[in-house]
Amino acid sequence: MPERLFLNALSVVQDLAGRLILPGDTVVDATAGNGRDTLWLARLVGEDGRVVALDIQQEALERTGRLLKENGMEDRVQLLCLDHSRMESLGLTDVKLVVYNLGYLPGGEKTLCTGADSTLSSLSQALKLLLPGGAVCLTVYPGHPPGAREALALGGFIRGLDQNVFDVVVLDFPNRKNHSPYPVIIQKIEGGVSGEE
Repeated sequence: MPERLFLNALSVVQDLAGRLILPGDTVVDATAGNGRDTLWLARLVGEDGRVVALDIQQEALERTGRLLKENGMEDRVQLLCLDHSRMESLGLTDVKLVVYNLGYLPGGEKTLCTGADSTLSSLSQALKLLLPGGAVCLTVYPGHPPGAREALALGGFIRGLDQNVFDVVVLDFPNRKNHSPYPVIIQKIEGGVSGEE
């Protein structure tokens, strides 16, 4: 069987981010969750890079912290118990990538999940923090009612972004069952990115 180009939403995001991030970069994991994205980002930024990982649940940060320690990556990551809608309060600059894995904490309380209002507020802030050429990657989960509402609001938001400032790509999986998760990628092109037409 040939290798699948589009295994799932997370693989698409990881492939793109792996090409974008360089050692020494600053990146944000806006939804730390179980820490797998945080660990993967910590490896990409290298010893001189920085990952800021946010989550509103202390349980998620504890899981993430354990995973980072098991892999010797805890020194590259700052873990903060903070709603991603307060991202601007961190005073970050020169951010290369912001990653969101929307929905609820796997294995956690399913009533605690990301929502349209906080996600759109956070996304607005993230887009301001990005370096030209940097990107925001969201994995969207429309398969449960709050996720479907969040996906709908996100769709309206991204359609309104200025095409002279941002490239927006949504990769849907229309033949997969159960409202498959899908990636949304927003690259900041203002300031000049090679390959512009």
